[in-house]
Amino acid sequence: MALRFLNSGYFAGKVGIGTESPDSPLEIEFAEDTGTSKQMLHLDYNPVDNYGSTLFKISSGTNSAAVTQIEQVTSGGNGSFGTYQDTNIINRGVSSISAGNINFITGSNTSTSSIVMTIGGGSQKGNVGIGTESPSTKLHVFEEGTSMITVDSGSVSPYKAGIEFLRSSINGGSIYNDGNNVQIKFDSYFGYDSANPTRGGFQFRTAPVSNNTMVDAVRIDALGNVGIGTTSPDNLLTIESSGDTILQINRNDNTIGGGNRTGIIQFGAKGTWGTNLATSKIWSYAEETFTSTANGTSLRFFTTELGAATPDEKMIIDTNGYVGIGTTNPTTPLQVAGIAQIVTGSDNAFYGGNYVRVFGDQNYGFRNTGGTQIANISMSGNSYFNGGNVGINTTSPDFKLDVDGTFGVSDLPFNTDSVSALVADEITGVELVTNGDFSNGQTGWSFQTGWAVSNGGATVSTAGVTSRVSQTLSYVANISTTTKFRYKFEITNITAGSLRLFVNKPTFTEIANVNAVGKYVYDVEVNTGSNGIFYLYSTSSGGNTFQGTVTNVSVKEITPVSNQIQKRELGTGAFGPTPVGAYLPLAGGTMTAGAVVTFLASSGSTDDRLKFGTAGQMQLFHDGSDGYIINSLGDVRMDVNVFRIRSSNGTETMIKATQNDNVELYFNDVRKLRTTVGGVFVEGEIKIDSALLDLQENTDIDTGAEVVAQVAHATYTAAFFDFVVKKGTNVRSGTVYACHNGDTTPLVEFTETSTNDLGDTSDVTLSVDISGANMRLLATVASDDWSVKSLIRAI
Repeated sequence: MALRFLNSGYFAGKVGIGTESPDSPLEIEFAEDTGTSKQMLHLDYNPVDNYGSTLFKISSGTNSAAVTQIEQVTSGGNGSFGTYQDTNIINRGVSSISAGNINFITGSNTSTSSIVMTIGGGSQKGNVGIGTESPSTKLHVFEEGTSMITVDSGSVSPYKAGIEFLRSSINGGSIYNDGNNVQIKFDSYFGYDSANPTRGGFQFRTAPVSNNTMVDAVRIDALGNVGIGTTSPDNLLTIESSGDTILQINRNDNTIGGGNRTGIIQFGAKGTWGTNLATSKIWSYAEETFTSTANGTSLRFFTTELGAATPDEKMIIDTNGYVGIGTTNPTTPLQVAGIAQIVTGSDNAFYGGNYVRVFGDQNYGFRNTGGTQIANISMSGNSYFNGGNVGINTTSPDFKLDVDGTFGVSDLPFNTDSVSALVADEITGVELVTNGDFSNGQTGWSFQTGWAVSNGGATVSTAGVTSRVSQTLSYVANISTTTKFRYKFEITNITAGSLRLFVNKPTFTEIANVNAVGKYVYDVEVNTGSNGIFYLYSTSSGGNTFQGTVTNVSVKEITPVSNQIQKRELGTGAFGPTPVGAYLPLAGGTMTAGAVVTFLASSGSTDDRLKFGTAGQMQLFHDGSDGYIINSLGDVRMDVNVFRIRSSNGTETMIKATQNDNVELYFNDVRKLRTTVGGVFVEGEIKIDSALLDLQENTDIDTGAEVVAQVAHATYTAAFFDFVVKKGTNVRSGTVYACHNGDTTPLVEFTETSTNDLGDTSDVTLSVDISGANMRLLATVASDDWSVKSLIRAI
C-alpha cells in the first residue's frame, strides 16, 4: 500500500507513506533490497518568473515566534534573506535573553547526545559557540582541560593555514603557517607612518595581578623595532620601566662549576664579505662551584684585533672587583699589563710598570691628600722634594738628603780618570747570617715549637706561642775586642702582639720590641765572651704574643772610618765594600787575579747585565729568579771539544755533546738517549703518553719456563709482544696478543700469530700470565740455549 489514511481518511491522525504503522503525524518509509541514496521528500516551488523562494516551516507551541524555517531562494532572488540561490535556516524567535538559538546536537557510543555547537539568538545573536551554549563572542570555543582550534592547509602547496584580521576589509594582519618555509608567521598590513609611529606592527599586552588592567608589555613596531615596557622603541631593542630596568640572563644548570659561563653577550657581523657571529663578547664566568651561598663570578671582555677574525680576552673584572687589562689575574683594584696612558688636556703620561714617561716640558708631580704638590720631577725645569727629608738606603732620614752608605760624586776637579766619594763614618762587612730570607727552609736556624717557614719567612700563625727562632754566629763568638754589629730584620705581616730581638752581649739583652709591619735596623755593641747567639722571640712583654712573619734577617760587622771626601782611582777599587775588588777602566784593562765582578738582579735592559755587540745584541744577566742569555743577531756559538750541561750544584749531568762522537741526554744523571753513527739509541722505555714501547729479552733460556718480558697490568690493559725465537738457524717470529679484564685477580687472554719456522722451533711455546703486578710473556722450552727477544707495545 503506497498511501494509507487513518481515522476515516482525513488528516487528523497519522499519515504513513510507504508504511501502514506511522509513528508520527507524517512518516515516509521506503524499503528495498539494495541500499542506495534515495530522495525521500521533495518540495518544489516553480514560479513562472523564477522569482521568490520555497519555505519549509516548523513551529511549536502557542508563541507565533517559536518558528523555524528552511528557505531555498530561486536563482531570480527575492527571498526572505540573502541573495540568489541562497539556502537559509531561519529561527523566527525574538528574545532579549540568550534564547532563540540554533543548536547542533551529536552523540557517541560513550556519551549521550548533547549540544556541540550553538548559533546564538536573542542577547547572543550571531555568536557561534563550539562546546558552549552561551557564546560571548562571534566565535567561542570551549573544552574542559584542553581547547584547541585547528586550521589545516592539507598537502597542497603553498601549505598556508591561518587566521586573518581585517579592518574595513583591508587593513589588518594575519597569523599563519607558511608551509613552504616551515615557519609560523605574523603579518601586519599597516605600513610605517612617521606621523603616527605607533601605527602598525604588533602589541602584546598583559594584565598584572595587582589591578587586572591591561598594560603594554611588548611592542614590535612597523619598522621591526622591539619595545619591552614601551610602545615607542627607538632601536631594534628598547627596554623601559618605571623602576630598575633589568635584563636578566640565566644559565639553568644544576651543576655549575668553576670555568662555566653563566651568560654571554655576543656581537657579530655578516655581509657579502662573509659572516662572523663573534667579533666581540662579554662573559659572565663562574670562578667556583655554585652552591646556594657561593656564586663567585667574574666578567670577561673579548675584542678582535686588527687583521684578525677571532676575539681574545682583553679585560677582566674579577671576584674582588679588581680590573685587569691584559692580565686575567689582577692583584690590585686596577692592573694593566703593558703601558697605561693618562691624558689631561694636552698633557700625556705613560705608566709602563717600572717607569713613568712624560713628554716635552711636562712635569711629574706628587700631591698630598689636600692636593698640594710636595714633589716634582720636571723634564725641562727644576725638580724638587718638599715633603721632608729624603733617604737613600734608609727609611728614617735625619737630613734633607740622608745616604746610608757611600755617596759618589762624578766630575770633581781631581782628574779625568777618577771620581770622588763621600764616605760615611762607618762601613759594614760581609753578611754573617745564613739563610736570612728563609728561602732554604730552616737551614742555619733553630726553630722552637710554634714557628714554621711560610709566607716567605719565619711565621707564627696561632696565638699563645711563647718560643723563638735563633742562630749562632761563630764570627761574633770569636771576637777579641768590643765590636759593633748591625742587626736588621723585616716584619712583612703582623696580626697580633709584638716581636722581640735579643742578643747575647755576652748576657742576653732585649734590643727591640716592635709591633708593626716594617724594616728595622739596630746597631749593637757586643763584648768578648759572647756565645754569638741572637734570637727573635714571640713571647709577650706586657701585651699579646706575636702572630706574623719575619724575614730578611741580617747581621754585619760595622767598621768605623773617618768622615772625608776620598779620591778613588778607577781600576783600583772605587766604592767597593771591604774587601775592595778591581774595576776596569772604560777603555778596557785587566782584572786582578782572584777578583769577583758581581751584578745585582737586572730589572731591565739598562742595568746589571753584560752586553756584547755594537748595540748590545747579546746580553747575559740574572733577574733575581732566572738567568738569561739573549742574542738578537746571528748564532750563539760555543767552539768546544766537549759540551756539558750540569745541575746547579755540579753533581749531575743533563746534556753532553762530544766532538766526532755522540750527543747524550740524561735523566737524574742516568743516560737515556744518545746519538750513534747509525742513528739514535734509547736506553730504557719509550713511553707515548699512556702507552709503552719497550725492548726486553731473555737470551739464555734453558729447559723449563722463563720470563721473556713483562708490563705492569695496573697501567696497561693490552700488550702486543712482537717476538723472535732463535737458536742457531732455527728461527720463528710473530706477535703474541694479550689483554686482561682489570679485575682484582685479573683474567688474561692471549693468542699467537707467527711465521712458519725456519728450521724447527717447536721446542718453544709462548704464553702470557698474570703474576703479582705484571702481565708476563713466558717461554716454555724443551731444550736449552734458546733466545727470545720481544718489542713490547702496551696500551
